[in-house]
Amino acid sequence: MYRVYLVSFVIAATVAGMTVSVGMAQPIETTIYTIQSERDSLTQTSLWVDSVVQVAGIVTCDYGVTGGYNFFLEMKQGGPWSGIMVYVPLSPAGCFEVDVGDSLIIVGTVLEYFDNTELRIDDTAQVERCGTTSLPPVVVISAAHLDTSLSSSLYEYQPDSAEAYEGVLVQIRNAFVTDTMDANGNWEISDG
Repeated sequence: MYRVYLVSFVIAATVAGMTVSVGMAQPIETTIYTIQSERDSLTQTSLWVDSVVQVAGIVTCDYGVTGGYNFFLEMKQGGPWSGIMVYVPLSPAGCFEVDVGDSLIIVGTVLEYFDNTELRIDDTAQVERCGTTSLPPVVVISAAHLDTSLSSSLYEYQPDSAEAYEGVLVQIRNAFVTDTMDANGNWEISDG
C-alpha cells in the first residue's frame, strides 16, 4: 500500500539575496481509527508513523493516571481501533489542562513507543477544546483480547486483537490479578 500526500512547507532563510522559506508539513486530517487500524502486517506498526495529523476525540483518561504527562483520546462512537494515547512532553508548568469528557481537536505527530501508537503534541496551540460531552461507550471484552504473549494458554495468539483495543476504554468483567506488579507498573489479570 502506498500513500501520496500533498505537503506544503514554509521556510525562512536568505540565500544569495533571496528569501526562501521551509517549515512543518501541513497536518493531514484523519481519524484515530485510521491511524490505529492501518498497520504493517508484520510489525503491527502504524503506517502513519512520523506523519503530522489532525484528529478529533474525547478525553477518556487525563494526566497522571498513567504516570506522566499524557492522556487518552477516543472517537465518539468508541469500539476497536478508536483510541490513542496523547503524549505531551512539556514540563508541568507548560502543560494545558484537560478533563475527562473534553472534546478536542489535536494536531500532532504519530509515533510508536514500545509498540504503542501515540500522538505527540509539542505545542499547546495544537489543541482546540470544542466543549464537553459524554464518554464513548465502554467496550466489554475478555482478558484474552489484551493478551500480547506468544505463549498464551487462553487462546490462539492474534496480535490484531490487543492492538485493536490499544487506547480504547474497555471493561473486563470478573477480572482478578494473577501476578504481582512488575517494575514498570504492569500486572497480569484473568477473567476465568
